[in-house]
Amino acid sequence: MMAHEKDTPRTRRAAIISRTALSSHQPMITRALAGSLWGVSLVGGLLWAGGGVPPWLALAPNWWGVGAALACQLVCSCVQWVWCHDGWNPYYLLALAVSSTTTALGYWPILHPPLATVIAAQDGAVWHQGGSYIAGTLIVIGAIIADIYPEKVLTN
Repeated sequence: MMAHEKDTPRTRRAAIISRTALSSHQPMITRALAGSLWGVSLVGGLLWAGGGVPPWLALAPNWWGVGAALACQLVCSCVQWVWCHDGWNPYYLLALAVSSTTTALGYWPILHPPLATVIAAQDGAVWHQGGSYIAGTLIVIGAIIADIYPEKVLTN
């Protein structure tokens, strides 16, 4: 056993990997997470532009819409990444709004019904009355995060 591998009162033998090992890979893990979220954003736009889940499952999406969504996402991502240092730039805000909207619209039919049901099933009048609105707000916030996080991590 090496000196740094000795058991101390603070380490647990059940650990699979040490925090030190993980922290040495933090940049790679952060980039992978950012790339994954960018992919989530792209898939949401493609789902929406392709006509939803059923056409994709039948391998018959609206291919013109898919092409337009890919072009739109490319343009929006480029604009966001160039102007992300200035969060109030109108080009940045427009690109963020378009990209986040297509992402939210893509995931809305998949996530909103079950999420609204789960939220409405919670105890309390607010949850029963506002479950649908809360679910929608969470989807929109998730779409915005899926757009902002990659640009903040992957650009300098």
